[in-house]
Amino acid sequence: MIQKKTTILLWILAFLIHYAYGASIQDSDLLVLLRFEETSGTTTANSSTSYPSYYGNINQTSLVTKGVQGVQGNAFSFTSASANSISMAGGYSAPVNTFSFGGWIKTSVTHEIDGETISGVGGISGQRYAFQASHGGEGQSITAGVGMSIGTNGISVYEHAGSYMPAVSVYNGSIGSGWNHVMVVVSNRVSKIYLNGALVHTGLTTNRTTLLAPSAIGTSSYTSLSGSMDEVNIWKKALTATEIQDIYTNGFDGVPALTAQNTNFGNVRVGTSASASVTVTNSGQPSSTLTGTIGAASGSEFSPTSGTESFSLGQNQSSSRTFTYTPNARGTDSTIVSVNSNASNTSRTLTGTGVSPVYSSSVAPDSAIDFGIVDKDQTVTRSLTIQNLTPDADLGNLTNMTLLSATISGEGASSYSLGGFTPGTVLSKGMSLNLLLSITNLDHLVRTRNATLTIVTDENAALGETGNVYTYQLVAYTVPEPSSCIFLTLAIVFFAFQGKKNFHRFLR
Repeated sequence: MIQKKTTILLWILAFLIHYAYGASIQDSDLLVLLRFEETSGTTTANSSTSYPSYYGNINQTSLVTKGVQGVQGNAFSFTSASANSISMAGGYSAPVNTFSFGGWIKTSVTHEIDGETISGVGGISGQRYAFQASHGGEGQSITAGVGMSIGTNGISVYEHAGSYMPAVSVYNGSIGSGWNHVMVVVSNRVSKIYLNGALVHTGLTTNRTTLLAPSAIGTSSYTSLSGSMDEVNIWKKALTATEIQDIYTNGFDGVPALTAQNTNFGNVRVGTSASASVTVTNSGQPSSTLTGTIGAASGSEFSPTSGTESFSLGQNQSSSRTFTYTPNARGTDSTIVSVNSNASNTSRTLTGTGVSPVYSSSVAPDSAIDFGIVDKDQTVTRSLTIQNLTPDADLGNLTNMTLLSATISGEGASSYSLGGFTPGTVLSKGMSLNLLLSITNLDHLVRTRNATLTIVTDENAALGETGNVYTYQLVAYTVPEPSSCIFLTLAIVFFAFQGKKNFHRFLR
């Protein structure tokens, strides 16, 4: 039971795939596809990939005009005198009993409309054969070749054998003088005529049991087509109405379909770059070609910001344009990239998130660390705590912060020392480092000791590379003896000065 269900499902899947993709030059039942693109020579190529050895032999090149405007590219034009114009060669074997044939045909003349019958020789005069009906043989009533005549006033299917050439299927109606898509489907000894994708007539059931598909195009041993042909095709199966409609609507090149996904760069460390691509895929039918361009990005975080990249893709082929994301700050960035094609136009989003360590210190950068008054032979110490306070998740090297160097410079630098620091110290999220700054007064002079502490980090840069730099002003006042004595002396001098001023006032 399970096996039966599986078989049914596989059959349904195959059915859906078949009708989703329609006709294709890769179809194994397509024997002949003559596209008539040649402008010179005595042969015309077969575009069916299943039967590449087949070709059309142009027997009377002077009576076939090449390079005329076709439905798609070039076409061939024939005259009514073009007997035996193009015959199939290269090992071609005409299919039997179940087959389809046709193509795009344009004519500006009428042909004779015979009554529908399964006997007689009405097809030996007045017709314009686009497909020759092969001779089924003399002295027998079993085999006949099938051909097709066309004029502006209708389409007729004829069968041919010894003393036998009746019109077994006749569409009597005006088709105009422009291009028309005509297909004949032969199955169960009945010929059906399709015009521009629609069934327009079902013929009689023939009394012949063996029917042969055409082997010559634009020609007949009687009167030939007066007009042009393009995209001529012969099949070894009876095409369905859906398949014929698909060929009429989409041709053999298939319908392309555009598939493109949004692109996410993920987390990228601020000050670095990451690359990712917008990829387009032709998810359309076999033999389809998807052409178009991938546009540029916008914004200072994404590049390139100009130009386009072109693509031309067969079925299931892909093309990509590479973009670069360089975040200049923490947070999420996005931009839109336009994708234009012969299938559809769309846009895709580039998204990325800038992440970074965040430097923090117990004393604000660019401010002063004040050591106050430092007496002779006294050492004063201050601490500076540095911490990585990134609000991002702990993303390892994306959010780790390296303290590359810490140096003290300036006029008073020699009086200071730094402890607790090792170059290259890495602080992950939430980690901190306590630095000890000291000054020792070994001098005998009253002096201001100014210096600058410079800490180099890799914040806003690649891990281990120079990024943001932070500075602190170190300030201290050194005196040659204990500061309490100095203040007492200064106080005595001050009051003495004030007393002297009062004494002079008294004398006056």
